[in-house]
Amino acid sequence: MTREEVYRQIEEYLGFVPSWFKALPEEALEGEWRIHYQTELQPVPIPAKYWALIGLSAAAAFRSKSGIIVNTELARTFGASDVEIRLALHRAKTVVGWTAFLEGAQIDYGHFREQVLDV
Repeated sequence: MTREEVYRQIEEYLGFVPSWFKALPEEALEGEWRIHYQTELQPVPIPAKYWALIGLSAAAAFRSKSGIIVNTELARTFGASDVEIRLALHRAKTVVGWTAFLEGAQIDYGHFREQVLDV
């Protein structure tokens, strides 16, 4: 597909062509659009609000400013309250914090797994 054909598809779904797609090299554009379309625009069995809150939590854990912006707005669009957004962010903090502690303390993974599975 040519750049213009890909741009037409993007505009059809998003209403505009975002700058990050315009910045992609010609060789990557079509493939990146297909991946984005399949992973971000196709329906999934998880309700959209929760899907966006999961994305927000992951973006916060990875410190992705762009992901935080996109997923916060998506979550709001799909009805997430400020409390739900803060809870998703707190969940990211908790997972990242415990990961840092468990890894830093060199907790035996096998024993940890056994304890969790026994609960």
